[in-house]
Amino acid sequence: MKQTTAIGLLVLSLSAPSFFVQSLSGARAARPRAATAALEIAAAGFRSEGFDATERAFVVSREGAAASQPVQVTLRASGESPLVNPALVIRNWGLSPARVEIDGQPVPAGKDLRLGSVHRLEGDDLVVWIRKDATAPLRITVAPAGPDPVR
Repeated sequence: MKQTTAIGLLVLSLSAPSFFVQSLSGARAARPRAATAALEIAAAGFRSEGFDATERAFVVSREGAAASQPVQVTLRASGESPLVNPALVIRNWGLSPARVEIDGQPVPAGKDLRLGSVHRLEGDDLVVWIRKDATAPLRITVAPAGPDPVR
């Protein structure tokens, strides 16, 4: 008599907008998607650098925008380009804390929203990770929650 053993699959990732996860039994497993959702910016002084596959994040750069100015991005998710736990990297954000709204609703930092910083010679970047699956456009607003602390 032959015995069969099921093996589970666990994929850990900070964010995977160009991948989705599906288990061997039909739940979601890691496999590349054909297209990544488009990124649109609705704020002067910010520039899109698109999706960076090495960081698995959408990258936005502050270019001359005031430190107190918020940035609003729209990730154009669809059935062909779904979002799974999207991440944003905002270059040259500074050290000020951030507050985030998704589709006009404030989202507190916690298990569904993670905020972090990357300190570089060129400036300090803000990293925003969102636990959310989307197949429709997602509007994200990131605004300073206070002044940039003095180093």
